[in-house]
Amino acid sequence: MSYKPQDLVSLRHLSYLAAVADTLNFTRAAERCFVTQSTLSGGIAELERTLATTLIERDRKSVRMTDIGLDVLERARHLLAASSELKQFVKHRRNPMQGVFVLGAIPTIAPYLLPRLLQNMHRQFPECELHLREMQTEPLLTAIEQGDVDAGLVALPMRETKLQCLTLFEDELYAVCAPQRPLPQKLAHIKAQDLILLGEGHCLRDHALQACKVIKAPKLEASSLTTLLAMVAVDMGVTLLPKMAIEAGALKGFKLRSALLGNARRTVALVTHHSSSRRAVVESLCAQLRNPK
Repeated sequence: MSYKPQDLVSLRHLSYLAAVADTLNFTRAAERCFVTQSTLSGGIAELERTLATTLIERDRKSVRMTDIGLDVLERARHLLAASSELKQFVKHRRNPMQGVFVLGAIPTIAPYLLPRLLQNMHRQFPECELHLREMQTEPLLTAIEQGDVDAGLVALPMRETKLQCLTLFEDELYAVCAPQRPLPQKLAHIKAQDLILLGEGHCLRDHALQACKVIKAPKLEASSLTTLLAMVAVDMGVTLLPKMAIEAGALKGFKLRSALLGNARRTVALVTHHSSSRRAVVESLCAQLRNPK
């Protein structure tokens, strides 16, 4: 299919549109795009002529997007992201292990896997600059889908998504309690009123509820594993902790005991785009995490 030049939309003009939509101010939008205000205004006008519609309405007091302008903006952002991805694809084809790679991880994985992973990757691939983000599962998946994060470490199951999910290993869950509290013989014997878990949004909470076959939410919740363990240490209840956390020394400093009851476990996986241009980095991360040294 052939295209006439006058029918093609400029990516630069689309970037002007996005800047105006973000700031609702032509002066700040021009500063963001590193152009003069007249250049930005001319680009917006040219874009509206090409599309034969009004995208932005403004007067002396305000700037607002039209309804069709908002619809165009949504598609513009996809085109701008695709353009950026194309540039990154070519760059990383020349040297796939070079440059910034943003890796996210959920809070119950990040402190136990990322330090050694970062050290090993830096030693083997010094040109690969890992930037780390700690996020809960849902925001992390959204960040990967939007292209803000290249890949993320999560614990399955997760919501249905078009992202690629690469299984890494199984991580067993241990019951943890104060020394004076008798450990139950089975996880299913732990009652809801005895459980202390992380708050809503943490997948470890869901894994624990499922393992203990508890439907009702626990009375006590914590925002971090450190707070959680402090509460368990003064015998306020029982919790479940991943094996990786215990092996990394999470119980140090607390008078606690742990035991493996049954076969409760979670699956740790790396999530990324199927079409990621950083496939070499993804494969290296998977190799490191499956066979840590």
